[in-house]
Amino acid sequence: MVARNTLLRTGVLQILTDVVPGVSLQGFAYSDLDRHPDPAVCYDLLLLSIASHERQTSLVLASLKAFAPKKIVLMAEGPPDRAAIEKLPPQVVGYIDKAAPPEVFIATVRRVIEGKPGFPWPVTATTLDVVSSINVSVREVLPTTKPQQSSAGGLPVSSIFALGTAALSAPDSEADLLGLTPRQYEVLVLLSRGHALKSVSRLLNISLGTTKAHTEAVYQRLGAHNRNEAVYIARAKGARLEWEPEPVNTRTKSIA
Repeated sequence: MVARNTLLRTGVLQILTDVVPGVSLQGFAYSDLDRHPDPAVCYDLLLLSIASHERQTSLVLASLKAFAPKKIVLMAEGPPDRAAIEKLPPQVVGYIDKAAPPEVFIATVRRVIEGKPGFPWPVTATTLDVVSSINVSVREVLPTTKPQQSSAGGLPVSSIFALGTAALSAPDSEADLLGLTPRQYEVLVLLSRGHALKSVSRLLNISLGTTKAHTEAVYQRLGAHNRNEAVYIARAKGARLEWEPEPVNTRTKSIA
């Protein structure tokens, strides 16, 4: 982890200790960006805290020179500037908003570890080629004495490429894009807006038990563990989640 703020480095390292146990974790300050890379040490994943968006490019280039990491995930305040990020070197494979909940941070790190892009937008085929060509293992500035294969068994190249192709094809239905039924998609949209399960049940005019069943199905199909991770994965696949429910009083009772 490279960050100017010591408290941020400490907190991120503590979270990663639980997410990726049994690996070597290191924290570095901006002053360490002046170092020369150690050819005997391999950094597989570098989390780079960006103090300001104006310094984004210079910090990325300095990190590549100092650590030569295989992957970089940016951490900054506010939404990402997609156009600016896509002009960065291909080692930059993800972005995390510092204001995001821990679940989103963990989901992003896990996706990158598994060989998936960590951006909240659809990725291009070129990006996927870069992602799939990198030998993945679990590090943060995660150093090893030699490269290791991922123990998590990332997606094969063909599966990763298929993910990007699906996002780029822009199907008419976002439910199809995500591999969800229309009802599951509606549940996901409402969850993304912070509705509790009881509120989702009321807005969709379905039972609470049915709502819970749809929610669990959404998590399973998206490979998510919770609401925030499901929303992140959906947006990373290109879903806008802009569906609006009909007013409750205009619909008849349903038990779907």
